[in-house]
Amino acid sequence: MYFRCPVCFYNQMPYPPEDYHICPCCGTEFGNDDVECGYDNLRINWIAAGAPWFYGDPPRNWNAWAQLADANFGVVKQGVAKANIMEIGYSPLHYSLA
Repeated sequence: MYFRCPVCFYNQMPYPPEDYHICPCCGTEFGNDDVECGYDNLRINWIAAGAPWFYGDPPRNWNAWAQLADANFGVVKQGVAKANIMEIGYSPLHYSLA
């Protein structure tokens, strides 16, 4: 069983984010770093530092920005309209990233 870090959204933590466990991705020590600083602020600080991998070698093909996007952090999604066969001049909406 794996756990998800509430700071960087890394979803392969071997232990829950509590009891002084440390996220190998962002380096947050839960029960210490998050006592005076919330997850949002910790995340902002990690991103501002370039979102580096914290401990050891990162997993193969790991990408911090893709990890954040997978968690819908910083991604704007626009819906795609369903086609109405009776509608004249139908044009689907497009997706865009923030």
